[in-house]
Amino acid sequence: MRILGLDPGGTTGIVLVDTDDWTYDAWEIPVNKAWGQIWDLLVWQTPDLVSIEQFIVTVRTATLPRQSDATDLIGWAKGLAKICKVPLVSDSAGNAKAAWSNERLSMVGLRVVGDHARDAMRHALLGAQKHGKVPPLRPRPDEEGR
Repeated sequence: MRILGLDPGGTTGIVLVDTDDWTYDAWEIPVNKAWGQIWDLLVWQTPDLVSIEQFIVTVRTATLPRQSDATDLIGWAKGLAKICKVPLVSDSAGNAKAAWSNERLSMVGLRVVGDHARDAMRHALLGAQKHGKVPPLRPRPDEEGR
């Protein structure tokens, strides 16, 4: 199963994870370039699932500048996934971070560089979990070969 994980925003995190061997590609790019990257991945790579951050307005986000980069990209990605007939799931950033902490990402060998790419990985893994796919634990470097 190939899962496209998205963390939309001014800097957008994108990952494409293959759950057969747990390999992945990860990007952290400006939103103006994310549209094309997501288009290419959805139209030409055709993942089996899109897992995207759900934008939730909270007291904190209501005080921030308008978040149109994130909300526009979410709506567009949802529409494109529908057109491409790719199922889509979404969850809050808090749920993704609670389920896939930095420590847990390290334990399965999927520690991605960059905060936004890492958050996209969290969403991809949450989507994988919803479909019964969980990466195996990997030995810590100091335990390998024992």
